[in-house]
Amino acid sequence: MMLSADFVQSLAPDAASSAAWRKLSGPSNWQRVGQSARALWGECQGSALYQTLIDLTDFASKCSCPSRKFPCKHALGLLFMTADAVANLRHAEQDQDRRIDELGYVQLLLDLWKKRDQLSPTWRAELDAWVGLSEREEDLLANGARVAGAFFVLGATEVQNDRLRERRTWLLDQARSRSYLLLRCSTRCTGHFRRRDGAAREAAGTLTFFTPICQLCRQPDVMQRC
Repeated sequence: MMLSADFVQSLAPDAASSAAWRKLSGPSNWQRVGQSARALWGECQGSALYQTLIDLTDFASKCSCPSRKFPCKHALGLLFMTADAVANLRHAEQDQDRRIDELGYVQLLLDLWKKRDQLSPTWRAELDAWVGLSEREEDLLANGARVAGAFFVLGATEVQNDRLRERRTWLLDQARSRSYLLLRCSTRCTGHFRRRDGAAREAAGTLTFFTPICQLCRQPDVMQRC
């Protein structure tokens, strides 16, 4: 049985014991705490120094205090303090595992970058996308996957961020039951988007994928142009 706060609570003989043991569950209340595969023990300083012993096979306990309750508040406090320590250790191990995974991912990118020139064009594009390199429009239009047809315009937004203007248009390909995000960006140097009077409900043309993003993300396919 793995110790937990809920399990310790279930051992309390009554509500008064449940309230009392919480005051004794801090490490400052205990000294000479020890544990083996079978037992847990410690000394609690109260009105006197009480010696507490717990059998971890069935959680039977003995204590030098005069209480007639089993387990007494000292045994419950010692159990909860141990359960809390186990939970903190488990969380620390999980955080360590997560950091190790993140470091492993960074190392993988570094290893791939060293061999970038040896990678296929597809994998090279994947790697560039992960490290944040922008894909050149001419390369995209020359090598990107394409789809042609009539697309239903679901909506569009335009956002101005400092010197960058971004337009996002959402399209629905009813023939293929797929949705696409048409993304165009411009700066003050490259000019503004052409505006059309009245929003068209349908648009016909050819869309070109940002290939790496389409392969790696479970989101509406991102397209470069229509």
